Amino acid sequence: MIRAMQPTTPILDLPGKRPVLVFASYRTGSTALCDVIARRNGLLNFDEGLHPGAHPALVARKQRFLAFLKTGDPRFVLKLMPDHITAEYRPLVEQLAKVAFLVRITRRSVVEQVASYYLASTSGIWHETARSPQRDYDIPLDAARLLAARDHILRTNRDL
Repeated sequence: MIRAMQPTTPILDLPGKRPVLVFASYRTGSTALCDVIARRNGLLNFDEGLHPGAHPALVARKQRFLAFLKTGDPRFVLKLMPDHITAEYRPLVEQLAKVAFLVRITRRSVVEQVASYYLASTSGIWHETARSPQRDYDIPLDAARLLAARDHILRTNRDL
């Protein structure tokens, strides 16, 4: 979902009109960070606007982001994971990075990051908020999947 936010008290001193690129790995709090940056600075939040996935919602989000870029309006936040910067979009990201306010977010505990990624990828529940219904989870422990989650997080952290 793309939301235009009304500015409140800015949390970043954004000189002039510049986009904000948030470089992140999975399970770092980047979604919440992008929401806060957008809300506090009156920016559009395109979240993972270059996500390479084929799900119709992801494709539509990417199309909306690319169409928005053509307007020349720099008032947006875009979150990028290392595996979102494909060969097709690397030149675009490099061009945006020259003019954007750049933010990099990581998580202190890689063990907690891997555990969170494993739970989210296994359950399919990637985001919960205080308004989300409380649920009990019965997540099976699959050693091969846990190791794959570890490898994915270590790879994206390295490439960040």
